[in-house]
Amino acid sequence: MKQIYKELLFEKNYLVADVEPSRDDSFEVIFAFAALFNIRIVAGEKLAQLDMIAFAADQLGVKLPDSFFRGFPASVKTLSSDEMLFDQLYHYTKTYGLNLFEETGHALLESFLDKTAFREKKQIREFTIISEKDAKAKIAEVYGDLLLSSKTLGDKQYNLVLEYLRDYDCEITTCGSKSTAIRLLSDSRNLKLTQFITMQDVIKLVEEINYRGYGNDDIKKLNLRTPDKKFICDVIDKLIEGSRCDIETYCERKAVWTNLLQQLRYQQTGNDDLLARFVACWDCPRKCSL
Repeated sequence: MKQIYKELLFEKNYLVADVEPSRDDSFEVIFAFAALFNIRIVAGEKLAQLDMIAFAADQLGVKLPDSFFRGFPASVKTLSSDEMLFDQLYHYTKTYGLNLFEETGHALLESFLDKTAFREKKQIREFTIISEKDAKAKIAEVYGDLLLSSKTLGDKQYNLVLEYLRDYDCEITTCGSKSTAIRLLSDSRNLKLTQFITMQDVIKLVEEINYRGYGNDDIKKLNLRTPDKKFICDVIDKLIEGSRCDIETYCERKAVWTNLLQQLRYQQTGNDDLLARFVACWDCPRKCSL
């Protein structure tokens, strides 16, 4: 499963087991979560995997402890006095003799043992480990809820919606925010989203493409590439087919529309010249519509 989905579920106290574990490390993982992060695994313990520890540390901004003797004190007990002395002299010379204070080091001769960590008294969070199948179902719920929102989505929320739309090409039945619909239409090029906009919003769509794709915030200075021209023409066609193209109330943007349609060289299906119909509408405002 993609990182963006795992990160979202982690915020909701879920860990995703998306690969088959090569061995049973569940006890060690559960202990590590308690000791390192004050996280209690309350369900799905058998799905625990070692890579979840590093993932959780990254999400929480926690630096995993990396002691000189990795499994102290058990690992030290296996070292002879000569081996311990050699380790100390080696690192003393490296640090003070060569002035390498910034480089971390570990005992060279100890056998590797899983390390433990001290635990501070903090609030305990409860997590559930779920399968990839269950994770996809929960992501679908979040996706639906975000599309229902009438508020402008934050970048992280928007990126999740866009990624899900690209990955699963699911049916789009609602979109509560017109700005979200326009941005998704621009980024995904999914014409199903035209059901949530009108002809008036085509200008906003062009502004979105012009700014994000060309770094230009002046819609009067368009220099669109062929794929973008074709996409905008397809959007206009779709709106006309869906009778979502009443243009008579938008006559104040005549110059912008004229510039856009001339650059697109737009011809509606059946050789019906849309530009001519716009001009006719502007010549008699409030009396006709597409």
